[in-house]
Amino acid sequence: MRLHAIINTQSGEAGARSPKQLERKLLAIWQSAGHHGRVTFSKPKHLDRDIRHACTSPDVDMVVIGGGDGTISKALPDLLSADKCLGILPMGTMNYMARQLSLPLDPIAAATAIASGHPTTIDLASINGRPFMIWCCLGILPHYIIGRDRLRPAKASSFWDSMLSGLQEVALSPMSLPLSLCVDGEATQVDTPFLMVTNNECRDGPPLLLMRDRLDGGMLGLYVAKDPRLLSVSELGLQALLGQWVGNSQLTASRSTHIEIQGRQPCLIVSIDGEIVSLSPPLNFKILPRALRVQVPNWDL
Repeated sequence: MRLHAIINTQSGEAGARSPKQLERKLLAIWQSAGHHGRVTFSKPKHLDRDIRHACTSPDVDMVVIGGGDGTISKALPDLLSADKCLGILPMGTMNYMARQLSLPLDPIAAATAIASGHPTTIDLASINGRPFMIWCCLGILPHYIIGRDRLRPAKASSFWDSMLSGLQEVALSPMSLPLSLCVDGEATQVDTPFLMVTNNECRDGPPLLLMRDRLDGGMLGLYVAKDPRLLSVSELGLQALLGQWVGNSQLTASRSTHIEIQGRQPCLIVSIDGEIVSLSPPLNFKILPRALRVQVPNWDL
């Protein structure tokens, strides 16, 4: 098998390792398993170009993405159009997809698991035609990410500094978002501080992790906060941090294969797998059953 690894140089794990040593270890692992490997270290401004080049190359069977969930998500359109298999080297902060796929969180161990693993197919979801892996959020979470990421270029900023900056941004953002939802043909009006659409339904899990029952269930999950008051929003955040989604008393949960969201604003700020974008409504969400081939370890998901 011919593998081409594209590694985001801005991912946290990449910055902590010597590129030459990392490349040497990856190539040695894949060569010892009988594969041909290539590694490209890509700066953010060249990431789209390098991913597209690997995906369109006839000499590549699997595109291995080294980075966080946002980096992987950026690769999805090119992976789908070229029908390439995805390999994941977890090098981000949370690494939700790697955890969900039972991959080791150490990139070297993950490279070994990829070398001896097998492909499977999983669902994706889409928003206005753009595929995503995990979730899309509206409301307070995108504003939190905007504030948190404002400090990322400052090397001296700590986790707590970034969290405080995110909370300050939330405090300045609207606490209620008027939206019209259409789920299975039934329309409802909501005023909510938080709305999340997920690729397959969530389950309660460990703190700080968004886990799903399965990755091929063929359903979107819809989670809407019930109450915009500060106390309720604080309780929502606490329960979410503790990994409570199904059991979150501040959320209304439902499921569908297609969801449409209308807003009064000309643009809605949306977080797509952690990336902030501004989209004009309506927002159309669809499930894409078994759309992506991904390499997984030789043990059950």
